[in-house]
Amino acid sequence: MAMEAQDVLDVLTVLADAGVSPTLEGGWGVEALLGAQHRDHSDVDLVIDLRQVKPAVEALSEVGFEVSEHDGVSSIRLEDGYERVIDLRSVSSDMHGNAWVAARDPEEGPPDFPSESFTYGWVAGRQVPCLSPDVQASLHRGYEPTDVDREDVLRLGERFNTPVPAEFRRY
Repeated sequence: MAMEAQDVLDVLTVLADAGVSPTLEGGWGVEALLGAQHRDHSDVDLVIDLRQVKPAVEALSEVGFEVSEHDGVSSIRLEDGYERVIDLRSVSSDMHGNAWVAARDPEEGPPDFPSESFTYGWVAGRQVPCLSPDVQASLHRGYEPTDVDREDVLRLGERFNTPVPAEFRRY
């Protein structure tokens, strides 16, 4: 079973009800920016503040999700019995809204997600928090892109005039 738009909205609602403020990234983050679903998704990727990890995991466990992977620092994967997957990336935030992946010390350099990285998009007609087009595109760098990655980055480039790295361009 795929992670459908209603599943994403349900997860966001469960987390909001628990006082957790998630931000979409990855495939659903791209879809939110584009305002429409263009492909199937096996998971939903969320950025959350490190201080909200425990209440997030507790709230999601109450609706059937269990931790299946945890790197001990910044990444947690939860799954339910219906092949739905949630990937949480925890970040440390400062009072200005800048965020660092929890595995990094803010003293080590600039934020992974400056405050302007956080914006809004739409999933199934509902406004949702997501990462900006530039940040979404940059998260696709550093590895061999799949066809899906290429399509995501190309759609962002076409819609928001974001730079498209050479490895993502159509030839």
